[in-house]
Amino acid sequence: MRSLNCLILASVLLILSCKSKAPEYTEVSQGVKYKYLKFGEGEQISTNKSILLYLSVLDMKGDTLHFVPDYPYFIRVSNRPIDSVLLKLGEGDSAHIHCSRAIFNDYLKFYQPLQADTGEVDLRISVKEVMDSTEASRRKQELLSERELDEQLQLKGYLSSLRDSIDYTDGIYRMITERTNGKVLRYGDQVSISYKGKFLNGYVFDDTEDKGVSPTFRYGEDYQLIEGVESGLKGMREGESVKIILPSRRAFGEEGSLAGIVPPYTAVIFEIKILKIDK
Repeated sequence: MRSLNCLILASVLLILSCKSKAPEYTEVSQGVKYKYLKFGEGEQISTNKSILLYLSVLDMKGDTLHFVPDYPYFIRVSNRPIDSVLLKLGEGDSAHIHCSRAIFNDYLKFYQPLQADTGEVDLRISVKEVMDSTEASRRKQELLSERELDEQLQLKGYLSSLRDSIDYTDGIYRMITERTNGKVLRYGDQVSISYKGKFLNGYVFDDTEDKGVSPTFRYGEDYQLIEGVESGLKGMREGESVKIILPSRRAFGEEGSLAGIVPPYTAVIFEIKILKIDK
């Protein structure tokens, strides 16, 4: 009897040992694997369905490459490598997806991940709803209308919280935070700047210091700057710093930024320092 008990115990320990060595992620296609975080009880995702999900993108050090707070993404599921994971999920599920950065950049073209095409990324996703394409279009338009109203309320609240004096001109709000007697910026000048782009809640979506770059451009030329920033730099001097607050109509508008980092109907803040002006 004792021998039988020992045999059973040994078998249990062997099973537990095997389980502890099992891979944390399940590979579903080359370069793509996933693990569940939470199981839902809703509709299973299938090809050509649209899903509403929340997501963030991290590099393998755990640093955030892309995250827009409380913003839902609508994705139509097909047969791409990352879709092979989504087809295993359902409404209410949450998961981590681990894949090559190149595969992700081909799937969703977000600004920060696109800065490189090598290495790997970790996606943290939460599937909220599964629907057909017609319903997805309707829901997306509904959410856009809500965002348009929310933007106005958030901007009004943010401006009322400012204690410093702020100028309003040409549809933008501007606060010069550092003044100098340097050269005045004029159309046609070549100018180098550093800047930080933020949402009203303080989340930083772009920072030249983090990227180690100082953008240089010719002031006043088309497609060099978004329109609201160009207006906000008018009359600035070399060495000065400015805080420019832009409603979406003077920034990225009803469609958001091309690289996906700034959602539609989102007011943004640019904190800019003019490093050098060449006449």
